[in-house]
Amino acid sequence: MIAIGQDLKASILTASLLIQLKVPVIWAKAVDDQHGRILEQLGVHRVIYPEKDMGRRVAHLVRGAAKDYLEIEPGYSLAKITTPDLIVGIPLGQTVLRRKHGVTVTAFKHAGETWLNADNETVLAHGDSILIVGPTDRVEAFAQLR
Repeated sequence: MIAIGQDLKASILTASLLIQLKVPVIWAKAVDDQHGRILEQLGVHRVIYPEKDMGRRVAHLVRGAAKDYLEIEPGYSLAKITTPDLIVGIPLGQTVLRRKHGVTVTAFKHAGETWLNADNETVLAHGDSILIVGPTDRVEAFAQLR
């Protein structure tokens, strides 16, 4: 793992040296897209952008719709939200969420209990936390529902 961020020259030279030494798996931190592109061109196996990723996550949390948010990759996300009223008391299989809203409820948690995987028979209550996954725009829109 190369965690050198601000000194681009040191980051790039370190990556080059590790590649020459045939290190089997190299991860490196990039401060921007250009830095990341250079690291990828050198042959770094995984380039991460912690500041950029955290900025996106915080932006979603600040909007207030999600309790937690993770962009799996550009265009596809996972969010932890409170169950919206439109699906309370209805088995998930009858809500046609995927067809109507483009999201899937993957897990749920009743207050004071542990997380469980959701299925078609799962019935949610007011105040339950749920994990939804799907295209980012659909996840964001569904998270805004109350």
